[in-house]
Amino acid sequence: GTLILLGGTVRPHDRNAIDAYATESLNNFRFDIAFISASAVAAQGVFNASLSDIYMRKLIDQSTVSVLVADSDKLGGTSTHRFAAATDFDHIFVDNRAPVPQDLQELLDNSHTQLTVVPL
Repeated sequence: GTLILLGGTVRPHDRNAIDAYATESLNNFRFDIAFISASAVAAQGVFNASLSDIYMRKLIDQSTVSVLVADSDKLGGTSTHRFAAATDFDHIFVDNRAPVPQDLQELLDNSHTQLTVVPL
């Protein structure tokens, strides 16, 4: 397989390279699988602390399969910017250090999104 990293300006404080150039570059790609992380995951949505929500939304929309990967510390909270619903993802992987909040579990149980709790 091929790993593609999009360009952009690296922001040292949060160690990412998300900017208008990277976001525009996404228009030229279609992805088989997108692995995405987030600052918070709840029944109310999936959140990031930075303004990367347009970038993240494009990744989800332009991928055949979208996978959200989050540690259990991120479950049930919120952050600055909501960029997706939990049910916008095909798969969500979390660790088992904390239980999945009941409202999030019920939402996912009634959707196509597959939740996998990974033992540590």
